[in-house]
Amino acid sequence: MPDEGTGVNAFVANLTPSVWEAATANLHDAEVELSLPKFKLAWEDKLNDELQRMGMQQAFVPDVARFTRISQSLGPIRRP
Repeated sequence: MPDEGTGVNAFVANLTPSVWEAATANLHDAEVELSLPKFKLAWEDKLNDELQRMGMQQAFVPDVARFTRISQSLGPIRRP
């Protein structure tokens, strides 16, 4: 475990192969009883902007988007 107060970014920045080796050298299999509280996690968002920033522009342009490599029925997407 990282030192108390060490954030994830700082921990990852200091994670070298030798640090990883030292951290995992004494790991072993063990049976444990684990209890977790019941909870529900939900997330909803559109990924359009993120996908376009990653280079997927044509998929969002009507009459240009083609998904025929996924399905022949998904030819050019037409505006209604």
